[in-house]
Amino acid sequence: MTHNYPDTHPTESIPAFVLGALDNDEAIRVAIHVASCAQCRSEADAFAKTVSLMPYAAGDLAGLRPEVKNRLFSRIALAHEESPADDQPAPPAARPKRVLRHSFFLPTLSAVLAVLVVFLGFLSAGMYHRRADLIAELDARDQTVAALQRQLAERERALADQIQLVADRERQLAATNRLLQQNETIAVRIAEQDRELATLRTQIAETEIMVSFLAAPATVLQPLVATSRAAEASAHMYMQPGHNQVVLLTHGLPQLQPGRHYRIWLTSEGEQVTVGALHVRPDGVAELVAQAPRPMDAYEQVLVTIEADASFSVPGSDVIFSVRL
Repeated sequence: MTHNYPDTHPTESIPAFVLGALDNDEAIRVAIHVASCAQCRSEADAFAKTVSLMPYAAGDLAGLRPEVKNRLFSRIALAHEESPADDQPAPPAARPKRVLRHSFFLPTLSAVLAVLVVFLGFLSAGMYHRRADLIAELDARDQTVAALQRQLAERERALADQIQLVADRERQLAATNRLLQQNETIAVRIAEQDRELATLRTQIAETEIMVSFLAAPATVLQPLVATSRAAEASAHMYMQPGHNQVVLLTHGLPQLQPGRHYRIWLTSEGEQVTVGALHVRPDGVAELVAQAPRPMDAYEQVLVTIEADASFSVPGSDVIFSVRL
């Protein structure tokens, strides 16, 4: 079978050429033409790309049912039987060269088209089953998403409960802290009251000692002489011969400025000692209960002076009361 393409392009033969449906001679001639013709070569390349993509579009054909495979092979065999044999062409004198080429190609092309139709049928069936699989997969994913959403909602509710629990505990802690602060305030007040009570008890004890000392038969009253610095004040000293205790009571003394105070001294030959300081109340009354280093009748003189807070060892010159024993 001879086909020459001096002035025309083998357009009708290119699909069969790409699919390998031409006989050897025809395939060689089309290949020679395609190699030298850019237009036909482009068309053959485009058709070859389309055919190469069909297996990817069809999906997995290995899983087709047996009856579908049998129907496919039956259609291919039927298409092959309907095409005339390639080794019985019409006599060359009976038709022109162009007609001879078409008469060879048409049965072959019909078979190819029949195969393509059957292939597209399988493609549709595969896509249908693939669509069903995708729908089932989407349903399964939707169920998974719904389950995850339920789990998320449950966790959000659990988190909300935890947040509420933390808020309740914070309120309880705040209430406990307020109670602790109140208890601390109460404890501070109790401590202050305890100190005041201790001071009061000390004062009561000193007062009792002083009263019992003043009321004792052996107690001697000794008035102190005021100087010009304390002309409107008075002072009295109570002591017992042979005893170290001394009580001093004053009235009418003014309160001194900060940094100054009234101090009591006991003097004798070669000895000058202080037995304490007077703290004048707002009403001008001051009292002192003290213990002398020696019995009171061992001293010669009692002095009351105004001293500064600085250190001192001897009486100053600012004397407001004095008396010789």
